[in-house]
Amino acid sequence: MKRLSRDITGRTPQHPFYILLIVLLAGGCSFTPRAEIAARLARSGGLRHVEITARPFVLTSFLRLSQKGRPVDVYIEGDGHAWLDRHTPSLDPTPDDPLGLKLAARDDGANVIYLARPCQYSRMAAQTPCPLKYWTFARFSPTVIDAMNHALNVLKRRYGFAKINLIGYSGGGAVAVLLAARRTDVASLRTVAGDIDSAAMQRIHDLSPLTGSLAPEDAARAIARIPQIHFIGGKDTVITPAIYQGYEAMAGQGACVAGRIVSGAHHNSGWAHIWPSLLKMPLPACGVSH
Repeated sequence: MKRLSRDITGRTPQHPFYILLIVLLAGGCSFTPRAEIAARLARSGGLRHVEITARPFVLTSFLRLSQKGRPVDVYIEGDGHAWLDRHTPSLDPTPDDPLGLKLAARDDGANVIYLARPCQYSRMAAQTPCPLKYWTFARFSPTVIDAMNHALNVLKRRYGFAKINLIGYSGGGAVAVLLAARRTDVASLRTVAGDIDSAAMQRIHDLSPLTGSLAPEDAARAIARIPQIHFIGGKDTVITPAIYQGYEAMAGQGACVAGRIVSGAHHNSGWAHIWPSLLKMPLPACGVSH
């Protein structure tokens, strides 16, 4: 029998009583260091903090936009600190080590936007408590994807950029794929250790489906003509080559899709220092099998 649905690290949810107990005991003590880490990383890349209202969320973003009308690299964060231990969801999914933000800070392009996922850094935005389901079972739900898409529309109107290059880390890879399927202005797609095939994840790691979430592999064929590279860590035991291969098969013959193994990279380490060179890697050409 399959175990309960878990986040990308394989953790399982616990009874609400224990969640309440953790709220009472732990509160939000760990939030401030996480916000400070993010602020420091953002400053290192010349990114400034903004908040975007995308109902029912207030989304945290860091950005650097200096060339109006030019393309923008948009980074989507991973699932973050979604779980306290193997059995208990966190009460604050703000990442301890925001790899998506690290990648954005290392991007020397003129236009860069980082988007945190719903409920991450929520106290930075002084928003009301965020429902736990949006970083556990419903983290890829239509509500989440629509809110992220709305945030991109708000930023596009506000800052006047043209095409979008989407980059998603881990669960942010699934979000990036699902966003690409909703938009007509996506020039390219890259994922880093991306959770891009839910069915393969469930099969390989013995997981149950994410209730209420969309499956990124279902969008693979719809976005097959968008040039895309999916980077897989050579030492990543979470996102394996088989997960990419499942997505590639769904995209179909002649898709503009390529997978690249990055030797030495784990799921959440070994990426930031080499990201500038990976970002310069040529995108695949349409109509060529990879």
